[in-house]
Amino acid sequence: MELGNVVQFLENRNILVTGATGFLAKIFVEKMLRVQPNVKKLYLLVRAPDAKSASQRFHDEAIAKDLFRVLREKMGSASFQTLISEKVTLVPGDITCEKYLGLKDSNLAEEMMREVGIVVNLAATTNFHERYDVAFNLNTMGAKNVLDFSKMCAKLKMLLHVSTAYVSGERAGLILEKPYCMGETLNGLNLDLDMEKIIMEERLIELQAKEATEQEITLAMKDLGIQRTLDSFVVSYGKGRLTCLLGDPQSILDMGLQLANTTFCHFFEGTYSHLSRKIMFLMRLVELYETLPVLQGHVSILQQMYDDTNTEKLRMTAREGGIETDVFYFDPKIIDWEDYFTNIHFPGLIKYVFK
Repeated sequence: MELGNVVQFLENRNILVTGATGFLAKIFVEKMLRVQPNVKKLYLLVRAPDAKSASQRFHDEAIAKDLFRVLREKMGSASFQTLISEKVTLVPGDITCEKYLGLKDSNLAEEMMREVGIVVNLAATTNFHERYDVAFNLNTMGAKNVLDFSKMCAKLKMLLHVSTAYVSGERAGLILEKPYCMGETLNGLNLDLDMEKIIMEERLIELQAKEATEQEITLAMKDLGIQRTLDSFVVSYGKGRLTCLLGDPQSILDMGLQLANTTFCHFFEGTYSHLSRKIMFLMRLVELYETLPVLQGHVSILQQMYDDTNTEKLRMTAREGGIETDVFYFDPKIIDWEDYFTNIHFPGLIKYVFK
């Protein structure tokens, strides 16, 4: 495997980034501007009705955040603002729209199709209990719409689609990287996208005919998503009928939860004793029910290891070739995960999420 110079590859490129105010997209944009300020243009697609709203949203949810503090301090406030104004073009749009990703400015759409060489799709909903129609239109049809738009870009060199890790269903053990064909599913059956759209539309028509409120429609469409994608065990969990999810105490996720519990007990000291009793009760349930065949298949949900062979090959190639390892090199093996979760991750959640 040969690996070229990444920074050079990005130089003077026009790049389209979707989901520009999302978690990963903000990190990508900051990294891009910091390591390759000579990128020609970043077209940042933001879900907004117009350019003014897109600009305000990007400022409030990205530029004004601490994420850009290092770059702002390194360049100085004036130079930083100049860089943003010169390199960033905010594009109000919506990837759920089939035509031009919802761009209303036809001149801008034509410019992007003429100039964009790299497309990075980071737009998605990561809400595990999202409305089925919202999740389907954004995560499934939205990705297809980005692909279709990319095919119209005359100078396209690369389309990068970033997906979630939570797509392996109930398979246990080592999860290999495997490409899927359009409509192919984990259980080997075919997924008919047109039929799914019909089911959603019929359900919405039915709810509107009953004059359901917006809240009732939202709940009904969430329930539809659960019915279409999960089994009865997780249906009960998602609806709150099952208030705990059994797991292996030696699994990776449960070890993470153990660290989370240790950290949070200092913050939520008043309720820690009460929660500890519940945890002990839960562990007793695990001991009592783990032998039941009906549950064994579900316990394995948490026993998944994702194959990173390709990532490891890339990492080794970069290291051996000395390809900008100071800028892009990442080796999770050197991270003290217990220290990271205890002193960085969970304190960060407490500071920025539980406020």
